[in-house]
Amino acid sequence: MAHQLRVLAAFSEDLSSVPEDSGLRFHYVAAGERGKPLMLLLHGFPEFWYSWRHQLREFKSEYRVVALDLRGYGESDAPAHQESYKLDCLIADIKDILDSLGYSKCVLIGHDWGGMIAWLIAVCYPEMIMKLIVINFPHPSV
Repeated sequence: MAHQLRVLAAFSEDLSSVPEDSGLRFHYVAAGERGKPLMLLLHGFPEFWYSWRHQLREFKSEYRVVALDLRGYGESDAPAHQESYKLDCLIADIKDILDSLGYSKCVLIGHDWGGMIAWLIAVCYPEMIMKLIVINFPHPSV
């Protein structure tokens, strides 16, 4: 636990209210200066932002690195109804979060479940993607 507290002190944390009809709040941890290109990290199942702690530290000199707790994970809001977790909701979350952070595009990195979401963002909103890195999830057409 002491290690986790030390890591938390090295990064900034925030709860962001995303401007969408859902009214959900999303927790994220960020490193790097605002105004640098955005690198957005999407975790896998059943993880949360902490899975990306090493990448936050590694890439903060060149990017504004944001590790998000996806809907229903970590300290982000968790809607009670199953239909709130449909893929179109998850895709809208990422688009709205990007907007709320003040960016129109990002380097998007997804692992596992986050990788599936990253693929779908790239398919639905290619203009939002500078670079796409997907770890441990095949292309959606497979």
